[in-house]
Amino acid sequence: MRDYKTSKRRRAKKNRSREEKDYQRVIFGFFRLLLWTSIIIGSFLLLAGGYRYLITAPYFSLEKIAVRGQKRLSPEEVIKASRLKLNDNIFVVDLAQVKKRLEAHPWIEKASVQRLLPRSVRIKIEEKEPVALIHLENLYYLDKNGQVFKKISPEDSLNYPVITGIARRDLSYPGGQDLQDSIGSALTLLKLSSGGGWPRKSNISEINVDPDLGLSIFTVETASQIKLGFDQISRKWSHLQMLLPLIQGRLRNIKYIDLNYRKMAVVKTE
Repeated sequence: MRDYKTSKRRRAKKNRSREEKDYQRVIFGFFRLLLWTSIIIGSFLLLAGGYRYLITAPYFSLEKIAVRGQKRLSPEEVIKASRLKLNDNIFVVDLAQVKKRLEAHPWIEKASVQRLLPRSVRIKIEEKEPVALIHLENLYYLDKNGQVFKKISPEDSLNYPVITGIARRDLSYPGGQDLQDSIGSALTLLKLSSGGGWPRKSNISEINVDPDLGLSIFTVETASQIKLGFDQISRKWSHLQMLLPLIQGRLRNIKYIDLNYRKMAVVKTE
């Protein structure tokens, strides 16, 4: 009987000890949760306060916009296209949007924008290079990739060969790819003429694209017509250069040269 009572007291004591430990664990867990919550909230408030400071502090107000790579455009025109303003906060500037606005400018091929802490932004651009004019109801600049990129303004230079015979509406028709190929062939001609031979690029006034006859060059000095057709432009250019010594002294009297033959050329004089 005594052993039973002793055992019962021991079990009761163990139960109280277990309950006390469970209670201590709950209290400890609560304070640990409270501590971590305080740390997280404090960190958030610190970050929020730091961010607010960064985007409002006069120390980070934009003071300088540097522009690199411009040729035709002035730095002022580039800055205007970027829509950046002095005294804007440098951390609020959206670099991706600035880049997008710059590359929407007709003269800008590529742009990069970089923050230079604490108060500067650097813009670097690559301008488009016109290689010819193209007549599409109006005159436009054409770049080396065959892309029409700007309508000619009164202040723009016209000192480029003109590609004629193409209407803008024709480029969107099902057969428009043929015209794009013809534009590519015209640009190949201009590249070849830039490397030497006759006629030089500076002596080409017009490259006409005829739907039936293909490409023809018209020269500045003599108004001669050089017929090249639709294909094998590089071979025909080489053929023309081999023919040149035979006609060198009669260039001013030549009405046209037809290179649309594999082993011969037809030269028509006035």
